[in-house]
Amino acid sequence: MVTQKLGLNLPLKMAVKLTLACLMLALSPLSHALSSLTSKVSSHSVMVGEEFTLVIQVNDTIIDTNSLDISGLKPLFTVHQNSVSRNNSIYNGVVTRTTTWTLRIVANKKGSAVIPALSLNGVSSNPIVMSITALTSTTLKNKELMLESELNSNVAYVGQQLLYKVKLYVGVSLLRAELVAPQLQGAEITQLGEDQDSSEIVDGKRYRIITRFYNIRPEKAGEFEFTAAIFRGDISVRTSSYRSSRSTPVTLIGENKKITVRPIPDNFPGEWLVSDMVVLQDDWHQQAPYIVGQPITRTITLSVANAAPEQLPNVALNFGDNVQAYPDKLQSQQRIKDNVLIAQSIQRVALVPTLVGDLQLPEIKVPWFNSQTNQVEWARIGAKTITVIADKNSPVSVPVAVSGDGNTQRDHRNITAVPTSKQHIQASDTALQFWRILCVVLAGLLLVAMIIIFRRPRIAAQQSMPLAESSADEHDYHVLRQALTSNDVAQVSRLMPLWLMRCYQLNITELIDIDPAMSELYQQLTIGNYGKDAAANIDCKPLQRAIS
Repeated sequence: MVTQKLGLNLPLKMAVKLTLACLMLALSPLSHALSSLTSKVSSHSVMVGEEFTLVIQVNDTIIDTNSLDISGLKPLFTVHQNSVSRNNSIYNGVVTRTTTWTLRIVANKKGSAVIPALSLNGVSSNPIVMSITALTSTTLKNKELMLESELNSNVAYVGQQLLYKVKLYVGVSLLRAELVAPQLQGAEITQLGEDQDSSEIVDGKRYRIITRFYNIRPEKAGEFEFTAAIFRGDISVRTSSYRSSRSTPVTLIGENKKITVRPIPDNFPGEWLVSDMVVLQDDWHQQAPYIVGQPITRTITLSVANAAPEQLPNVALNFGDNVQAYPDKLQSQQRIKDNVLIAQSIQRVALVPTLVGDLQLPEIKVPWFNSQTNQVEWARIGAKTITVIADKNSPVSVPVAVSGDGNTQRDHRNITAVPTSKQHIQASDTALQFWRILCVVLAGLLLVAMIIIFRRPRIAAQQSMPLAESSADEHDYHVLRQALTSNDVAQVSRLMPLWLMRCYQLNITELIDIDPAMSELYQQLTIGNYGKDAAANIDCKPLQRAIS
């Protein structure tokens, strides 16, 4: 009978204990306080670039895991991964709460290093002394795995492209491979293209070579520490037994360097472009003379070393008033030649001369800053003079270019076929020319009559409609004013050169000779807009007042 009672009451007792435990677990934060903060590492002796684990644990539940400040680990160590876990347990009625941070860390410099004491809510952990050894050629037997890295320059300007090259020499079987990208504060780092795979014999041993390129673009001026690329992997190493092998972890690291980034000069006359080589090329079909009304294909190519395609400025194309230009869509490309990053913009234009005579095509120029000489230079395509003649098979009235006082003027003349020989024109040819001209005149009169008859109903309807008050020039000016009013710096930088060219046939670089104050305001606006967050601090009102 007693046994039955005990059997019936056993689930009830377990439920009571579980309820009490849950109450203790729920109420424990009211009396529980953080009192212990410990840290430990997976190894006290590591190589430069070798990854190890740092575990930090507190005896409490921490909601805000970012409250643990790990900034003291820099610059001797680099944290690659940070994970957090929480654990709550009850043993013999005692509640235990823990929060654990697990950090994957890499040592950057050789020597004796100390992981400092880390603090959280007034409680500090114990410091840990580390022994960091250099990575030597004897680390791998017979140099079965080697890493080479090269940065093309230690000094650059804001926006200048740096090329970083990494070569991995593999002479053994790779079981796992990972290449960590380099790091530079205040810079944009991207991989260029796909990895290049080749082979090479070094000291009588054949290696498989994997080459990777990185594009580094500094965006802030100052002195910075460049952290080289790091390779981590596992290789297969044969044991004493010929038929067996084991996996061995390997870590290789490149050489860290100091990088100096210089600011953009204040007096640069145009869109910022920095390089050590800029070439502006002109390619077209040369013929003499050219025929009025027939298109001429001209290709303008801007090539810039150590630059990205999105950094190339718009080339202001001005072909004069006597040529109609029909540009194609702008093309951009990027390639690596002899370890030099080259960006190109290619603009193809169809030019149709509208005058007969000697026509002058104006000079085309682009400003750029030479990072080798620290001076402003100009890439130029000189002015050209072409000779245009009338089409011998189309004897119609066309304008003729007449040069006077250095300016090209228009003189309308009847241009007929010009004989290439000195023979007299026969009477039959003269009559044929007369009938041709008469047919052209009659066809023209018939076309005009048909247009008048067709448009007469529309003219009556249009008399009741108001005329459009804004021209294309007023539209461009209105759009530019809207961008200035809304302080849209990117739109103003793009629209102002278009407005000057369309309304006044002025290149943005020529504005400094006409209105230096307005040119200086525009340069300050474009230079200030270069950074990611700089546009928010730029005021377009001074430029708006100057334009108004």
